[in-house]
Amino acid sequence: MYLAGHLLASITLAKIAHKPLKVGFFPLAIAAMAVNLIDADHLVYYYRDSGVGNSFLLHPLHQTWAFLGLAVCMLALVLKTWQNLIFGIFFALMLHYGLDLLGNLVNYNLEFVLGFEVLCLVVLMLLFRNDEQRLKYYIFFVSLWLICNAVLGFQTMILHWQPNETRAVYLTSVILNVIVIAIFWILFKPKNE
Repeated sequence: MYLAGHLLASITLAKIAHKPLKVGFFPLAIAAMAVNLIDADHLVYYYRDSGVGNSFLLHPLHQTWAFLGLAVCMLALVLKTWQNLIFGIFFALMLHYGLDLLGNLVNYNLEFVLGFEVLCLVVLMLLFRNDEQRLKYYIFFVSLWLICNAVLGFQTMILHWQPNETRAVYLTSVILNVIVIAIFWILFKPKNE
């Protein structure tokens, strides 16, 4: 999956899981989006990855997914106060890996990827329909989707950057991920935190 799909799915997971986990939506959403920074490992062996390669074969943090998942769960056992949030991070990590696996299974078919992202947008619209800030959330979600995909499209169609030819493709994705988290933090941080 590409950045927009990962981020939208992470926010969806946070919205669905925060109540069962007894964790605030905001911290879980920030943590779930931050999990996607695991894709910084694409910067290491970028020259092997055409953009549709199997992350589990090419990238160090994706290759050690089971170990990372276990480490996160062990951390939850040690940090009891943060246990539920850490389990949320574990779910976000498994979601990231699952989406990468799904993307690989469909060979990153653009129609499928865009369809998945639109599905996430629709689900998010439904999940936030009763929120008092729903319009602000809606604008954020749609802007995230449009901007992330516009940047990716600009890189590939206008600049003709190929992921396996330049680290800049993956560096841009990591930077965009950080920017999206920062904007989410600024826009939606609860007043009492």
